[in-house]
Amino acid sequence: MKRLLCWATLLVALGPALVHAQAQYGWSPSEVPAQQPGPPASPDQILRQGIDRLSGFLMAGGASSPERMRFFLDTQIAPYFDFDYMARWAAGGFYRRLDPAQRDLMAARLRDLFLGALTRNLGVYVQPLPEVQVLPARPGRTPYEAVVQSRVMMGAGVTMPPRSRR
Repeated sequence: MKRLLCWATLLVALGPALVHAQAQYGWSPSEVPAQQPGPPASPDQILRQGIDRLSGFLMAGGASSPERMRFFLDTQIAPYFDFDYMARWAAGGFYRRLDPAQRDLMAARLRDLFLGALTRNLGVYVQPLPEVQVLPARPGRTPYEAVVQSRVMMGAGVTMPPRSRR
């Protein structure tokens, strides 16, 4: 159950990271690492790329030390997230009362808390990894949003239902 919760948390958290994307579909994956030349990736492709990158790291035994896991998350996974947007979203109306230094501090603290929790939870992950099915992106409520549904399927036939990610 902890493994399912960890993957679900990762998928929920990836939602705000895709909100500010703007390119072919109103999204821009330019901040996401290792973009291939050619047409811009859609939000579902970006999400799939991040999940594949994380799965490959875990399958290669990358979770063997917390330091190695945190370095990987900081360099390879964190760029998928818009922590400034997440801080604005989490703070609500209070965000307007913060000065720029306080806003930066809040985003940095959110980043540290999130990546720290991810490091702890993924660090105890055991094989086999769940299969994550990412469905095609569809437009959200505004031109700057996308809805990407995903389904996490555990090896024992336990399936997490599709959840919308904005």
